[in-house]
Amino acid sequence: PGNLSLSCPEPLAKKIASLAKSGDFEGKPNETLPLYDSLGTGAARVLLVGLGKRSAVTTMTLSRAAGTAVRALTRKKVDRI
Repeated sequence: PGNLSLSCPEPLAKKIASLAKSGDFEGKPNETLPLYDSLGTGAARVLLVGLGKRSAVTTMTLSRAAGTAVRALTRKKVDRI
């Protein structure tokens, strides 16, 4: 979670750090975890998608993560993404 506060609101960064510490979200590639609290994002829900080790992230990793997010969201009733 090192620099998460730079890319997301502090409450969300703290939640992700807490989930990582407890082992509830490890950030493994394509691992997903829905959060039902906006945590400063203004969204009704937030979907976490793991990317794996930061040093191993590539454009293909990001593409696969985006596909994982789309598949997870299309299984749910959402009005907008």
